[in-house]
Amino acid sequence: MLGVQIPPGLPISPKAKLVPSQSTIQLDVARGLKKLYKVITEVKVEMQKVSWSTKDELIGSTTVVIVSTLLLAMFIGMVDIVLSRFIGLILK
Repeated sequence: MLGVQIPPGLPISPKAKLVPSQSTIQLDVARGLKKLYKVITEVKVEMQKVSWSTKDELIGSTTVVIVSTLLLAMFIGMVDIVLSRFIGLILK
């Protein structure tokens, strides 16, 4: 096979536990819940620091985005039509 060699697997120690004990699982779950609680409280603190837009600012920004998108779409459509006709003339 093109000189590719597969290395042998790692040896397994007979003392190694393949299945964690119940107490280990409980400790892992407890640690995970503590971390989750910490993350949620940090997110709550950060969300209070956020400067939220007013309704008028939100409506204005949304209008700008929609109008800009429509103008860009029309421009791309016009360029596509012009280039298609130009290429069509060249290929005739």
